[in-house]
Amino acid sequence: MDKELAQLHDITRNMLIDVQRNLLAKKPVPGFSPSDLKKVRKAVSNLDFDTESYGDIMEKNVNNPKGLMKAIRNQETRVMRAFELLPDDTIHHLVQQRTGGDFSLNVSGDTVRNAVSRLQDRFQMRFGQATGSAGTVRGDTAFSNFAHKADDRATGLEKLSGIGKNTDPSTTAHRYGTAGYSKTLTAAETADADALVEALTPRITDQLEDVKVGIQTDSPRVEAIRSLDPRLKDAYKATNTAEDIAEMKGVIQTIPEENIIQTYRPLPEFKGGSMRLKAARALPFVGLGVTAYVAGGQAMAGDLVGAGGTLLDEAVSEVGLDSTPVASGTLTDAPRQQQAILERQANPTVADKIIKDPLNELEYAGKQVMKFFGGALRMASPLGL
Repeated sequence: MDKELAQLHDITRNMLIDVQRNLLAKKPVPGFSPSDLKKVRKAVSNLDFDTESYGDIMEKNVNNPKGLMKAIRNQETRVMRAFELLPDDTIHHLVQQRTGGDFSLNVSGDTVRNAVSRLQDRFQMRFGQATGSAGTVRGDTAFSNFAHKADDRATGLEKLSGIGKNTDPSTTAHRYGTAGYSKTLTAAETADADALVEALTPRITDQLEDVKVGIQTDSPRVEAIRSLDPRLKDAYKATNTAEDIAEMKGVIQTIPEENIIQTYRPLPEFKGGSMRLKAARALPFVGLGVTAYVAGGQAMAGDLVGAGGTLLDEAVSEVGLDSTPVASGTLTDAPRQQQAILERQANPTVADKIIKDPLNELEYAGKQVMKFFGGALRMASPLGL
């Protein structure tokens, strides 16, 4: 970081820290109200965690703490809007902005810059509002509210889907909440740059693991969105740029809202990578539920062969045959497999039927799973189902 930027950082962070200290002490601050305390805290954290992103903003607001706070907040809003594919998406920061709490109050700008630079090198990423595959805001962290937090804040089409809130916090991107990560570091943890790096490292590491849970929980919706149109095949990927997402937003606008609503329906039954089909006993299949949903989307996009292949692949996994070849070209453990095949012939499952005639069974399986996910037969009208 160059000397001029470091000086700007010292001036502006100290200006905001003075405001924060006064608000904490319940002293009046011209232009600020007590309700601004949270915004000031976030502004300080953003400045400290990603100073390089705020050069112009700091320069324009050297003597204007209220303008600085607002400009930092506006940049955050622009970033979040740019990375939302759907208006109802919730942007998740891989590393939350308030990580370490109010540690900035007790640490010099020079110490912060030293520590953050080392953390950037250690994790090969930037923090604050940095975007893209090496940032903390990425295309694959635009979550449904269901995958983000266990709360009732879903809006728009997600709310209309009727899936409700996620009642299992352990399957969300905030599986441990936010309070632990935003707890203010102790004096020992902020004694110098070494201590600060060691104190922040586990909090960052844990959050990078948390996000994987949210991505997994949201995966049925993501796959369903991608299947709605070939131009959405790269939706919700870490490599997405703001320009990529802007282009895909145009595609989303051409898709009937009812079709998008249906993409949320698998979420309550798919958490952390496992199916939880409470009504599965009413259906002739279990593991094929989400697969048939995705296959239905493929068929809608005109990819009947791909849809059949999706079901066929899942059916083979449901049958459970070990098809690992050996030197002789036969299946391993042939006697056991032969017995399994004979039993399946006597009592064929849906999976067996799909293996035998995938495209024919696609129609039946599609009807059943669409009924299960509620009213989704309207999505399949191009198939004539």
